[in-house]
Amino acid sequence: MKPFTAMRSMLANWVGGRGYRRQTVRYDCNIPVEVHLDSPGHLSIFTAVACNISAGGMLIKCPTLPDSLTPCHVSFTVPDWFPFPRADRDAVAYANVRHTNPMHSTFGVAFSSPLTF
Repeated sequence: MKPFTAMRSMLANWVGGRGYRRQTVRYDCNIPVEVHLDSPGHLSIFTAVACNISAGGMLIKCPTLPDSLTPCHVSFTVPDWFPFPRADRDAVAYANVRHTNPMHSTFGVAFSSPLTF
């Protein structure tokens, strides 16, 4: 990751000198992910791109947007530049869709349990 991008990620989490707005720091990225949406009576699997990631969730860019609160799981490879080393770079995170943004073709997921590194 370029130093400017890392700094921008850290600054995006800071709000008016009061501290972190989020529980975990998020990092801008551009990594491929595979999303499995578990809609009632239907399983959708598609590839997308993660725009940012944290231990608590990620923002995913995809032309097809799921409904909010849809359970899913996301498969991805943890990037080498990610600040927390992992012995196993392949990760599967169980999550729920928390919000969608049709204007930017993105949706945010909250992991059921934080990623451990």
